[in-house]
Amino acid sequence: MSSMTITASGCLPNESKTDCSTKPRSSVISKHSSVTGSPRDIREWLTSLPPDSPASPSALPESESGGVQDAMGGDMSVIGIDPGQTGAVAVLHPDGYEVYDWPGDEVAAADIIRSVATRRRIRLAAIEQVSARPGQGVSSMFKFGANFGAWKGILAALGIPFRTVRPQEWQKGIVPKKEGTVKPSLTVARRLFPFAELGRQKDHGRADALLIAEWARRQG
Repeated sequence: MSSMTITASGCLPNESKTDCSTKPRSSVISKHSSVTGSPRDIREWLTSLPPDSPASPSALPESESGGVQDAMGGDMSVIGIDPGQTGAVAVLHPDGYEVYDWPGDEVAAADIIRSVATRRRIRLAAIEQVSARPGQGVSSMFKFGANFGAWKGILAALGIPFRTVRPQEWQKGIVPKKEGTVKPSLTVARRLFPFAELGRQKDHGRADALLIAEWARRQG
């Protein structure tokens, strides 16, 4: 199972500069990289993008942009799930975001969500709901349906509120329609989540999961 965790932290309003300076400003942790940068650095990077960039203040770390509050450490978290065989689950939280590839079986998938739920207060999870497409094989649709049902069962068993959302719904206002772009969600996710490991074309499952989570975050 491949996973990625992004964290970002800044000085709290009631925290002295001395205490704050002893803490790591931020970290990007994966098996491939380690990058540092404060929420302010990320804000400046986002604002430096071209005007037509899909990036917006909603893509900033919650600790900098001011997200919804919760009782477990301060802020609520949301989950986005692409239930395909090459899909992933993404978590947006006050410290940044986490991405986990589909682990291959329901037990491992349940372990991922259980681990997240013990560390984060989940406000909403969103699961992509896709209908059969012309030419799509019966086997692939069966596997997709099995994964879709598994994710729903896991969330229900753990008491996490969730919604199913069709691609056209979550993409509206997040993924612009541009001719000639094969995987537009990858392009958008790379801009909104610059430290995510989305360098390969096959990372579209991770990109979709992150953007579905962003859609969930915008649901109030």
